Amino acid sequence: MDEKDRIILEMRNKGRKAVHQSIYDAYTMIGDTRYLFDWCTVVQPRIHIMLPKEFIDLPLEIAKLRYPSEDRPKEIKSSLDSLVNIAFLYGQPLKDESDVILASRIYAAAIRQINPSNEFKESNTMYRDKKGKRLVSWYEYLSPAFGERVYNRHAFLAIEGKLLQIVFNCPEGRAEQWKGVLPDIMASTYSDLERQF
Repeated sequence: MDEKDRIILEMRNKGRKAVHQSIYDAYTMIGDTRYLFDWCTVVQPRIHIMLPKEFIDLPLEIAKLRYPSEDRPKEIKSSLDSLVNIAFLYGQPLKDESDVILASRIYAAAIRQINPSNEFKESNTMYRDKKGKRLVSWYEYLSPAFGERVYNRHAFLAIEGKLLQIVFNCPEGRAEQWKGVLPDIMASTYSDLERQF
């Protein structure tokens, strides 16, 4: 490939990435990969989230390696190369919507204490509805691993009065590619009962 063809390909890729950045577009460019997002039912039959159609259930053998604790999430969606994962933990009762902020802080403090070598980055709270009533509280950190560090983002939501924790992780080198769509993915979460409001 000559220099002119390489420049044209780079310009096309930049154009695609600029246009297809939302999970609600016909397709979404994340890095150099084209993803098709669609509704996926997780945790139980009433909870839904937008995820790449290409994601599969992480095989148990790999899940045991990635999440060595016996308390690992029961549901983990994964890219085909198993390097990008989204896991779900659900069920802890909440008294109030604002408890998701407290839960986020408690979990972050526990992770800091368990492994002080984790490097915490940003944390924030946003709303996942237009009325500004349904909170999403999240934090991100880098954890050591063999070779490249792992980027982690944990988000906390109240769904039907219970805590839903969404755990995203990928190699540090892919983190910037995913950070742009993560807020939309987290905010897309809803339950059939919430749709009534």
